[in-house]
Amino acid sequence: MRRFFQGTILVALTTVSMATTTFAADPSLIFDCRLEFASQDTKVEICTASDERALVKIVWQQKKDTPPTLIKAMFSADSEKLWQSLAIPSGDPKIQRDAQDKLRRELYEYGPQHLNSRTHAVLDFIVNFAQPETSLKGFDPKFTEQLQALQTLGSWYNLICDAFGKTREATVNVKDTEFRKTYTVGDSNSLCPGRCGAGCAQFYEWRVNQYTQECLNHDACTDLKGVVLGECQVLFVQAALGYLLAPNCADRPSNQAHWR
Repeated sequence: MRRFFQGTILVALTTVSMATTTFAADPSLIFDCRLEFASQDTKVEICTASDERALVKIVWQQKKDTPPTLIKAMFSADSEKLWQSLAIPSGDPKIQRDAQDKLRRELYEYGPQHLNSRTHAVLDFIVNFAQPETSLKGFDPKFTEQLQALQTLGSWYNLICDAFGKTREATVNVKDTEFRKTYTVGDSNSLCPGRCGAGCAQFYEWRVNQYTQECLNHDACTDLKGVVLGECQVLFVQAALGYLLAPNCADRPSNQAHWR
């Protein structure tokens, strides 16, 4: 899966209660927030809404003497892994490679297992999906199309470990037009197509060797359209489930669908 996003002492890593707050888009919605993670440059709050939705709010100081990047991801009550909307109220800031690597290392040292699964999902996107030196765009809040696309799949993800080193076809549907492209799965000369994650390896990554058909399809869309989200965001949602949930191929080398 494509992405087109050193050591620092952590300042605070404890969970503390925060005051309740309201959401500008819906003043009647009350959030109970708590600090989940903080470092010298990053603060993450997770908030539970009065209607049981969850909001993950990240304030990320990418570069000294520049305004921090604000990221807000909203989750439905029953979603632990995939956000309904991802907003960047601070505009479309560029992801700085050094800041991204620094945050990835901080999180690795802290231990992702200590994070709420919703927080983990959003931070995973920031440090392992977003492409450095390009603008970080928000995720389309119109989620119905994405959910319908997942339902037509019938499974969370489809492992293609047995296809490693072999040719396999990827299928991309964009605006009612179908594209097909053939790859050698895992080819290091082509950024390891089919791998869930950026290229063949990532600095301090949390997952190493997952290969799914959905990640291969998203690779093809990114190659064809030059974007990670945008026209490829439905495929991104499909691929993200494998990235978040699939086992490493070394642990489970077979083609299989994983059903809901």
